[in-house]
Amino acid sequence: MRFSARKVISSVLVAALTVSMSVVGTGCSNNNKNGGVSKNAASNGGTAASSQLPKGKTLRVWTYMEAEAPTLKEYAEKWAKKTGNTVNLIYQKSSMQQFAQAARSSSGPDVIYGIPNDNVATFATANLVKDVPSDIISENDYTPASVKACKMNGKLSSVPIAIESIALFYNTDKVKNAPTTFDSLISDAKNNGFMFDISNFYYAYGFMRANGGYVFKDNNGQYDIKDIGLENDGAKKGYSFLNDFVNKYHFMPADITGDVAKSNFQSGKIAYYIGGPWDVESFKSAKTHFKIAPLPTWNGNHLKTAVGTQVAFVNASTKNESLAWDFIKYMGDECALPLYKVGSRIPAKLAMQQKPEIKNDPNTEAFIEQASYGEPMPTIPEISQVWAPAQNNLKLVFTNKINVDKAASNIVAQLKQGITTMDAGK
Repeated sequence: MRFSARKVISSVLVAALTVSMSVVGTGCSNNNKNGGVSKNAASNGGTAASSQLPKGKTLRVWTYMEAEAPTLKEYAEKWAKKTGNTVNLIYQKSSMQQFAQAARSSSGPDVIYGIPNDNVATFATANLVKDVPSDIISENDYTPASVKACKMNGKLSSVPIAIESIALFYNTDKVKNAPTTFDSLISDAKNNGFMFDISNFYYAYGFMRANGGYVFKDNNGQYDIKDIGLENDGAKKGYSFLNDFVNKYHFMPADITGDVAKSNFQSGKIAYYIGGPWDVESFKSAKTHFKIAPLPTWNGNHLKTAVGTQVAFVNASTKNESLAWDFIKYMGDECALPLYKVGSRIPAKLAMQQKPEIKNDPNTEAFIEQASYGEPMPTIPEISQVWAPAQNNLKLVFTNKINVDKAASNIVAQLKQGITTMDAGK
């Protein structure tokens, strides 16, 4: 199954099966032993010209993109041949502890390519990530949300690769036009069905944000972890609205899972489903007749959905810094469209979004539009503590074990406790 934001946020990162793929170029040895950024770096993206780069080196790359790893291998091979170096590309979802141990040893990666932005914060806080040099990318070339997602304390700690958001899938055998408001969706769904992974906070986030709820107060990119907005009136309105889907309209059972909701849409049992780009290929393969639209408005407001950003970063301990940045830049330019074709990875780079293959795809257009209404998950380590309390307490609401007020207070209290425990372990 594709690695996506919705999978990351629902659980702590765990070690996974590692598949090693060596990519070898035709280089020769070079006297440049430190692999550092060339003093004569080209103005184009801040990386050295190919002739100025070290040769005969081995660049280690870890990727969290499982389905896309063969495509990454293909284009890494092209980069390796172009620069005269070797790339060891490894699919590996490592824990923070595993990465930290490897990063400080000779076995660690130089680059991590394709990891959700909200997970980078933990690595960066542990001083395992190099700040992005000022001349590597132009921020104006990327979607604003993706740039914001890559910043910590006002500095870029990673480079945007792809963005993802959720949107409304609808079955065109049952529905001719997508509803533009949740009132109209509710009305039609009473007959045609509507499901999604409702207790997963990644999906619930937009409903909570639509009326003024928030996780941490955003003060111009600086998040105040002591100012938590998950118990205010706006957040409670969101929780109540979600509860209505379960207990008032009976669209889905309280214990609905994402896999069940997806299966019911794929088989045509329901007309409406909230999902992401990671769902597109399976629906196409199943020959489900569908289209995708931005989420309906609620009380005249667009939902501020969570925008996931896949990013790349350079290990602070790398001895191949110039190669690492050159590799990231090359892959961003050359591999963006291939990643889109094989994994529906929407490029974060605006120019790439204008390519005909993307611009003319109405399904992708819907995700891009919805992302424009959304915001990135906060790139701070403390965000990791919200997912379990939110999901657990929403489930208790949906099963009528607690009310919304109690759920809201529980979420805040448990989030604070999680942060305290996390801080104590530093």
